[in-house]
Amino acid sequence: MLLDILKARRSIRKFQNKEIEQEKIDTILKSALLAPSSRSIRPWEFVAVTNKEIISQLSQSRDPGSGFFSRCASCSCGNCRPYT
Repeated sequence: MLLDILKARRSIRKFQNKEIEQEKIDTILKSALLAPSSRSIRPWEFVAVTNKEIISQLSQSRDPGSGFFSRCASCSCGNCRPYT
């Protein structure tokens, strides 16, 4: 079942102009935090951004190819700490 889900995965570049429910954002973030890592260190942090102005600014922070983020209802940013 999981393999079928992974095979059906696709990247969406067209977005609807509606908010994502907080419950869905929380579920996605909890799932990301449960991902396995070497020695179970989990060296990452995630931030979900729902403010459209901030998302627009983030879309301009990296070229090329990040402009489509300006049309997103939500954006997740990850930060990995180096292993120590």
